[in-house]
Amino acid sequence: MNSSEENHNRLNQDIKLLKNEIDEIRSGSIGIGQKLKQLQNSFFDLEERLAELSLQDPESKLYSRAAKMAAKGASAEEIAQDCEIPIVEAELIVSLRKHA
Repeated sequence: MNSSEENHNRLNQDIKLLKNEIDEIRSGSIGIGQKLKQLQNSFFDLEERLAELSLQDPESKLYSRAAKMAAKGASAEEIAQDCEIPIVEAELIVSLRKHA
C-alpha cells in the first residue's frame, strides 16, 4: 500500500468517526429537546396552579393559618383573635389538631 492509499484510508476512518460523533450529538440534542419540552409543560402546570391558589377564598387562608397556629401549640383564644374567627371554630381546630 502506498502512502496515498494510507492517507485515503485514514481519511475514510476519520470521516466515519466524525459521522458517528455527529449522530451521537444529534441523538443527545433530541433527548435534551424532549426534556426541555417536559420541563416547559411542568412549568406551565405550576403557573396554573399558582394562579388558582391566588384566587382561592381568603377565608380558607385564615383557616390554614389557624391550623398552623394550632400545630405550634397556640390556644383557641389566640387563634380566634389572630385569625378573626369565632372562638368555637378555633376550639374545634385545636381539638382536631390534638386528635390528629
